[in-house]
Amino acid sequence: MGRGAETSNLKPQASGLSQLSQNRKAQLEIVALAFMIAGVVTIASAGLLSTGGGAKARSIYEQNFIAAEQKVSEMETFYSTLVTLAARNVLKAEGHNLDEFCPAAVKADDALKDKIRKEIGNHLSANEFYEETKLPLMETASKKGILNIVPAGQASFAVGEGKRYDYQTKVNYDLDKEYYVTDITATVATAGGSVATISAKDASGKETCTHNIPTVPHTFKTETFSCNRGVKSISASTAFFVDNFAVTLKTPYFLKITGLPAEPIKVEKGEIKLSSDGYFSAEIPATVKEIKPNFIVEGLIFNDDPSVKSVEVNKPVKISASFKNAGCGSVEDEFKYQIYTDKNLLAEGKAKGVPPGGTVGISETFTPTKAGTYDIIAKIDPDNKIPESNENDNEKAVSLLVTLPPLKSCSDVGGQCKKSEFCKTGTLNGQCSGSQQVCCNK
Repeated sequence: MGRGAETSNLKPQASGLSQLSQNRKAQLEIVALAFMIAGVVTIASAGLLSTGGGAKARSIYEQNFIAAEQKVSEMETFYSTLVTLAARNVLKAEGHNLDEFCPAAVKADDALKDKIRKEIGNHLSANEFYEETKLPLMETASKKGILNIVPAGQASFAVGEGKRYDYQTKVNYDLDKEYYVTDITATVATAGGSVATISAKDASGKETCTHNIPTVPHTFKTETFSCNRGVKSISASTAFFVDNFAVTLKTPYFLKITGLPAEPIKVEKGEIKLSSDGYFSAEIPATVKEIKPNFIVEGLIFNDDPSVKSVEVNKPVKISASFKNAGCGSVEDEFKYQIYTDKNLLAEGKAKGVPPGGTVGISETFTPTKAGTYDIIAKIDPDNKIPESNENDNEKAVSLLVTLPPLKSCSDVGGQCKKSEFCKTGTLNGQCSGSQQVCCNK
């Protein structure tokens, strides 16, 4: 009887529950066609999904699809957690203190990305499967997974009530602590329509950012400008009166790591086969409490090759030193950086205006005239003019071994010594000794 009702010529009104059934059937037909084209399901399964096969079969199919879709989502989340753990481990190994973490101080180069990929691989070797489904590799023999590292995310907070002020040429807001601020959005209105000067100061009271906003009398004017400095207070001043003043400050918030593994995520549930490119997103929050720069000697090498540790006497050697601001504060004042050979100043440079993560460098050629071991020293801010979060890592020393050239035999037919060659044996007064044809340096 029920079966006859299914084949009846009666056409119910397209309303209420019947309308919902027709809509659901149309949706399933569209999904089935899309899955069949994509190769997710077979033709038979697509027909089962779209045209019938029984309510129970359709229900099982839908349940499998929902379960597979949910598992893909869970695996993506799990992979993001894996990336976060790997990145934290690598950052610790690189010397970053995650209790005082400054995202802007991270050098997001290929070397760091390779280390994170390797660490992800280490974790995957211990956690190869997620609920019996294999997790994708971050690196295969022919492909590297994609890693994007953004040194600083953004968070923002408002300062000031924006209330009306009467007869005040300057309005100042003090923050609860010093923040490293990347951008400032200021909204100001003045009584006289003069220029309003927005000024930010750090904890020491030094002005770190300033910006002028031309105004129209009793009209709000909003402008955004870059700061990238420490801010403890911010003010608006004008030759006439400040009617209103409010600001929004943007600060570094996290190190954001996004990307794709080298392989897709693949999930099977019954006849359902779903896949995902495995996009992941990880965040490591900024925890830095002190907004100051921190100079470090990032590199000190010879002849542009980190592996060079020795050179020959009387031959020039290029010495290169690189320095980095590894702190969260910028450097505005001028400072020096130097290279010494033992206690002798070889080269000196000067710079200013170095942001977090910024670098400076210097190179000079040195020709050692004596064999032996030389202490090559790189220094930055030797006079301690710049207040830093750590004053004990501004210097690095590397030993350079200077050797004599290899000994050579005299080949002159007349037995006369070559001035550039060194003795072996049997020398006499700077001349070759008989038939041995051995010479010495003169």
